Amino acid sequence: MTTIALFGGTGKTGRRVLERALAAGYDVRALVRDPDKLGDPAGHPALTVMVGDVLDPVAVDETVAGADVVPPCSGR
Repeated sequence: MTTIALFGGTGKTGRRVLERALAAGYDVRALVRDPDKLGDPAGHPALTVMVGDVLDPVAVDETVAGADVVPPCSGR
């Protein structure tokens, strides 16, 4: 199974990407600051929630470890 590392999964676009990836059968490792903002997908068996900040290199390294895909992030 393909595992996707996802950043920004609680935002407007990230939530859609998260829901679609899970619906398509992918495993997802999502780095989030506040896991309570995940809502319904939080309990999905294919979702691994990593709590931390994208500006923390250790948290990012832990999130991408073992991931097959790390999609590019769009700038603001």
